Amino acid sequence: MRGTSIAGLVSSSDMSEDIPNIPEQFSFSFKAEFQKFKDSFTVRFISLGICAIIMGAGGNGIIQSTLGKLIKDQFGDNVQIFSVSIGIATMTGIMTSLQWFTEIFGATAYGWLSDKYGRRNVGTAAFLCSTLVLIIGIFFGNGAVFLLIVAMYYAISPGCNVVILAEANSRRDLLGFWMFRDFGAGIGPLFGWVVGNNDMQLYIFIGLAVVYTIAATLIFLTFDKENNGNVNNNDIDTLEMSDGFSSDVLM
Repeated sequence: MRGTSIAGLVSSSDMSEDIPNIPEQFSFSFKAEFQKFKDSFTVRFISLGICAIIMGAGGNGIIQSTLGKLIKDQFGDNVQIFSVSIGIATMTGIMTSLQWFTEIFGATAYGWLSDKYGRRNVGTAAFLCSTLVLIIGIFFGNGAVFLLIVAMYYAISPGCNVVILAEANSRRDLLGFWMFRDFGAGIGPLFGWVVGNNDMQLYIFIGLAVVYTIAATLIFLTFDKENNGNVNNNDIDTLEMSDGFSSDVLM
């Protein structure tokens, strides 16, 4: 049987007419993208990533995963507040909801402070205040004071989050922030439970106080002193995407 190939039935000119021209803005160069990836690893980006890991490992990781255990260690099966007895699960839910309550209202206030006084100043102050609260918890975090320490920690945390997120003012910074923060939230519970049942609260507070001090130092040394929250022209250029969309898509 004599056959004819499909390629012979279609002329090259007909095929070229059917293939659309690929716009230049959609072209992809692995070498160019890899170079951009390497160039993005500046001191500031690494500092932002470390701070994001610390934030994820802190509130969303260590504290959140061990809160019920810590409350039970402090109060037993019930928390007595005046003449009211509150179960451990209920109190854990109350403290957890407090975190989201402070995120909703506190984030706006910290964002305003960052715009007014600068992200470096507010970020450094927020992390140092968290460190101070944790140090107080190391020495006096028993009973009702423990609940107050956790509440104060949750009240300050939005300031740390807002400053780091606002500093991530380019596409790669934003992607890096969420990647590092989720990574920290994933490894945080491991530390909380690896330390074991004995003195879990003590080790958690000491560990968080140390890393929060590191974060405050990094923010003070690497964040722009004059940055008041406005995106400059260089940031806008960085935000422009290779597929032709402008930075307004991300703003």
